[in-house]
Amino acid sequence: MAGLLTLNEKREKQHQVEQRNQQALNNSLRYINSVKGKII
Repeated sequence: MAGLLTLNEKREKQHQVEQRNQQALNNSLRYINSVKGKII
């Protein structure tokens, strides 16, 4: 049972990391688009 819990915790942590990465990617794209708008 402890092994299963650890697996679930790992999955939860992975999910948090993926969400953070997605958020960072979204922020980067938003920044790039805003800069692109100023250059053109």
